[in-house]
Amino acid sequence: MARLPRQVSQISDRDLIADLRRDGDTLPLVGIRNLTVGEDGIFYLRVRTDGVVTLRHTTTVISIKPLEVS
Repeated sequence: MARLPRQVSQISDRDLIADLRRDGDTLPLVGIRNLTVGEDGIFYLRVRTDGVVTLRHTTTVISIKPLEVS
């Protein structure tokens, strides 16, 4: 999974944009706590190299598309 922060000219009070460690890197997805359209996404990722799992929380999920595997 990779986090690609969006570039916007205005943000709401709720949708804060922050730089996170390893933005843009493909990281191993350990688990999904919530992935539902209309709700916030919550994922467990392997961001650190010491084996400690990181919880990442997204803004509202607007769509879910299947991955095209070649």
